[in-house]
Amino acid sequence: MKISLSLTTAILICFTSIAQEKITYKHCNCVDEIETLSPKPNGKYTRTCDSKVVETGIFLNGQKDGAWKSYSTEGTLIKMIHYSNGILNGDVLFNYNNGKKKLSGSFTNGLKNGPWAFYSDESKLQWDATYDQGKPIGITNVYDRKGKKPVISFNFDTDSYIRNDPNFSLHDKEPSIAQEATSGGWFVLLVPKPTGKTDNQENTDSQLFMSMLEIPSEYFNTYFKGQYNIHVSFENYGVKTLSAERGMPTKENIPVFAFPVMTNDPDQLSRIEPQEFSLFLLDSKIKEAFSMIQPWQIKNGDLDFVFIYVINEIGGREAFDKE
Repeated sequence: MKISLSLTTAILICFTSIAQEKITYKHCNCVDEIETLSPKPNGKYTRTCDSKVVETGIFLNGQKDGAWKSYSTEGTLIKMIHYSNGILNGDVLFNYNNGKKKLSGSFTNGLKNGPWAFYSDESKLQWDATYDQGKPIGITNVYDRKGKKPVISFNFDTDSYIRNDPNFSLHDKEPSIAQEATSGGWFVLLVPKPTGKTDNQENTDSQLFMSMLEIPSEYFNTYFKGQYNIHVSFENYGVKTLSAERGMPTKENIPVFAFPVMTNDPDQLSRIEPQEFSLFLLDSKIKEAFSMIQPWQIKNGDLDFVFIYVINEIGGREAFDKE
């Protein structure tokens, strides 16, 4: 009987060790653990950096499922998003590194629903909106930096646009210093000149979108450049479908939107070949960030553009600065 129990225990230990796969990123001291990696990610997922848990979630046949949570290395909840088999479904919460609320809202079967609000790191309201099954309703307001008065408003019920402050801009005109919420690292966000203007640019708040984007630890002090083909389909101002596919541009003469950052001096950077699973996770995070943007001012139709995600690639920066 003792022999049988010992054998059973040994088999269970072996099975558990085989079922848990690890992906190690030695240059940043991070480890991903997942129950099954191939043919598709499946089961419980955990990322640790410096032996501290910074992200948890579940994969279901290659799709995110249930609650996905990210933490700072100090243990602060940075993000909580809910999925149902790859579809955003449930409450959304983003926090700053200091624990203050950044963004709150909710999805129902992939569609934004109910009230949404975005705040500065000083807890000042920056914009708010209300959705009904993906369609923005009522008035969406963009507030001044102090969060006291609306500077831009759009009434989706009457298709009316109001600019209360003609000098206010949604876009930063100079490079800015920002903090990556999970790692706590600081970086410089460069300001590329936009190419291929679109009618909805006025309503695309770069401050919000850049604030939603992550720089995962394995990319932070490395060189990386990724291009994504973004396609958004609109119906009654709501986002009907959104896709973000990594690869070379598939269409010509379309707008280009970039996220170029510098994280450190060259002697502190490494040139690392990204692992496939890491790219898979990054693809998901970029699509996720676009899903959080406030209402676009496009009633019906399609929008295609190229998004370029650049970490420390100076050559990429020079390309963006060209007319």
